[in-house]
Amino acid sequence: MRSTLFVLAALPVLAVGLALAPLGDQPSFHVAKGVKLVKTFEQTTTLELEDIHIEFGDEEVSREDLGDVSMDVEAKSVVVVTDEYGAVNEGRPSSVRRTFDELTNEQATTSEGEEGPEEHKTEDESKLSGKTVVFTWNDEEHSYSKKFDGDGADEELLAPLVEDTDLRAFLPGKSVAAGDEWDIEAANFDFWMNPAGDVALTNAEDDEDSAEVEKQLRANLEGSIKATYKGERDEGGVTVGVIALVCKVQSKSETSTDQEGAKATKLYELAFELEGEILWDLKAGRPHSGMLSGRSTVTMDDHTEHEFEGESFSVRQKIVLGGEVRFSAAYATAE
Repeated sequence: MRSTLFVLAALPVLAVGLALAPLGDQPSFHVAKGVKLVKTFEQTTTLELEDIHIEFGDEEVSREDLGDVSMDVEAKSVVVVTDEYGAVNEGRPSSVRRTFDELTNEQATTSEGEEGPEEHKTEDESKLSGKTVVFTWNDEEHSYSKKFDGDGADEELLAPLVEDTDLRAFLPGKSVAAGDEWDIEAANFDFWMNPAGDVALTNAEDDEDSAEVEKQLRANLEGSIKATYKGERDEGGVTVGVIALVCKVQSKSETSTDQEGAKATKLYELAFELEGEILWDLKAGRPHSGMLSGRSTVTMDDHTEHEFEGESFSVRQKIVLGGEVRFSAAYATAE
């Protein structure tokens, strides 16, 4: 899934748990062979301009100096896949046959400045839409091989895909009682932004720089994810274990380009403060649903050095956007 927050720059998981039925309160992954699940992952983002700062050489232009300037961003990403499982061993499926049913990302940016209001919309598409990929566990390499089932697409699209869309890295890996806590590596936050890995959502305005920004943001995740087991509850007739999450995560990227007479450096930062929960179907041995929501901040800092007729000068523009983001994951048996 391509996070909608990544697109603004262009304007892994360990298997844990047991293959046995859970003992007491032990959320574990033990899906039966042949089970097919439809999984729906959504991300909605609403941001507004919080600060803007511009420098021309030594001259600073504050937001107040710019007058009535604004920017609003609304975005939504949806990834829907159907997974069919092979036998589960040591808390992981021996194989997964995944069909990419829906891959969409839409973003609308509205801004207003001296020239009046402007609106810019983008819609991403993926060459993986409608394709089926088979993941097969390899004991010797301790990883999953990936191949297209039937008519495939570019083989290079397979490498960044992720097998685990079941939140297994968020499980405690042991029996827990209400109130027990554990830490989760910040790198696993990538599940919420890209629940099936990089599914190649792109549009005509993307370039190599955009791809590099996304790659760095995924690799540079830092911070903390705290999990607390809240015990069991009934969720629509299903007994679920409740795992509460508190996430304080950030990431950053830095890219540079050299063009004739100018060198541009772009710094991009993301920050999240989110809370939510994972509901785990204890009997079926799989996630029931998951949700995170809260505040996100996006900082874009562009610095360009110009050379002209032996003279040099710099231009810097720093924009800070802030607002709300919501991630959700839903799991249902395929009909």
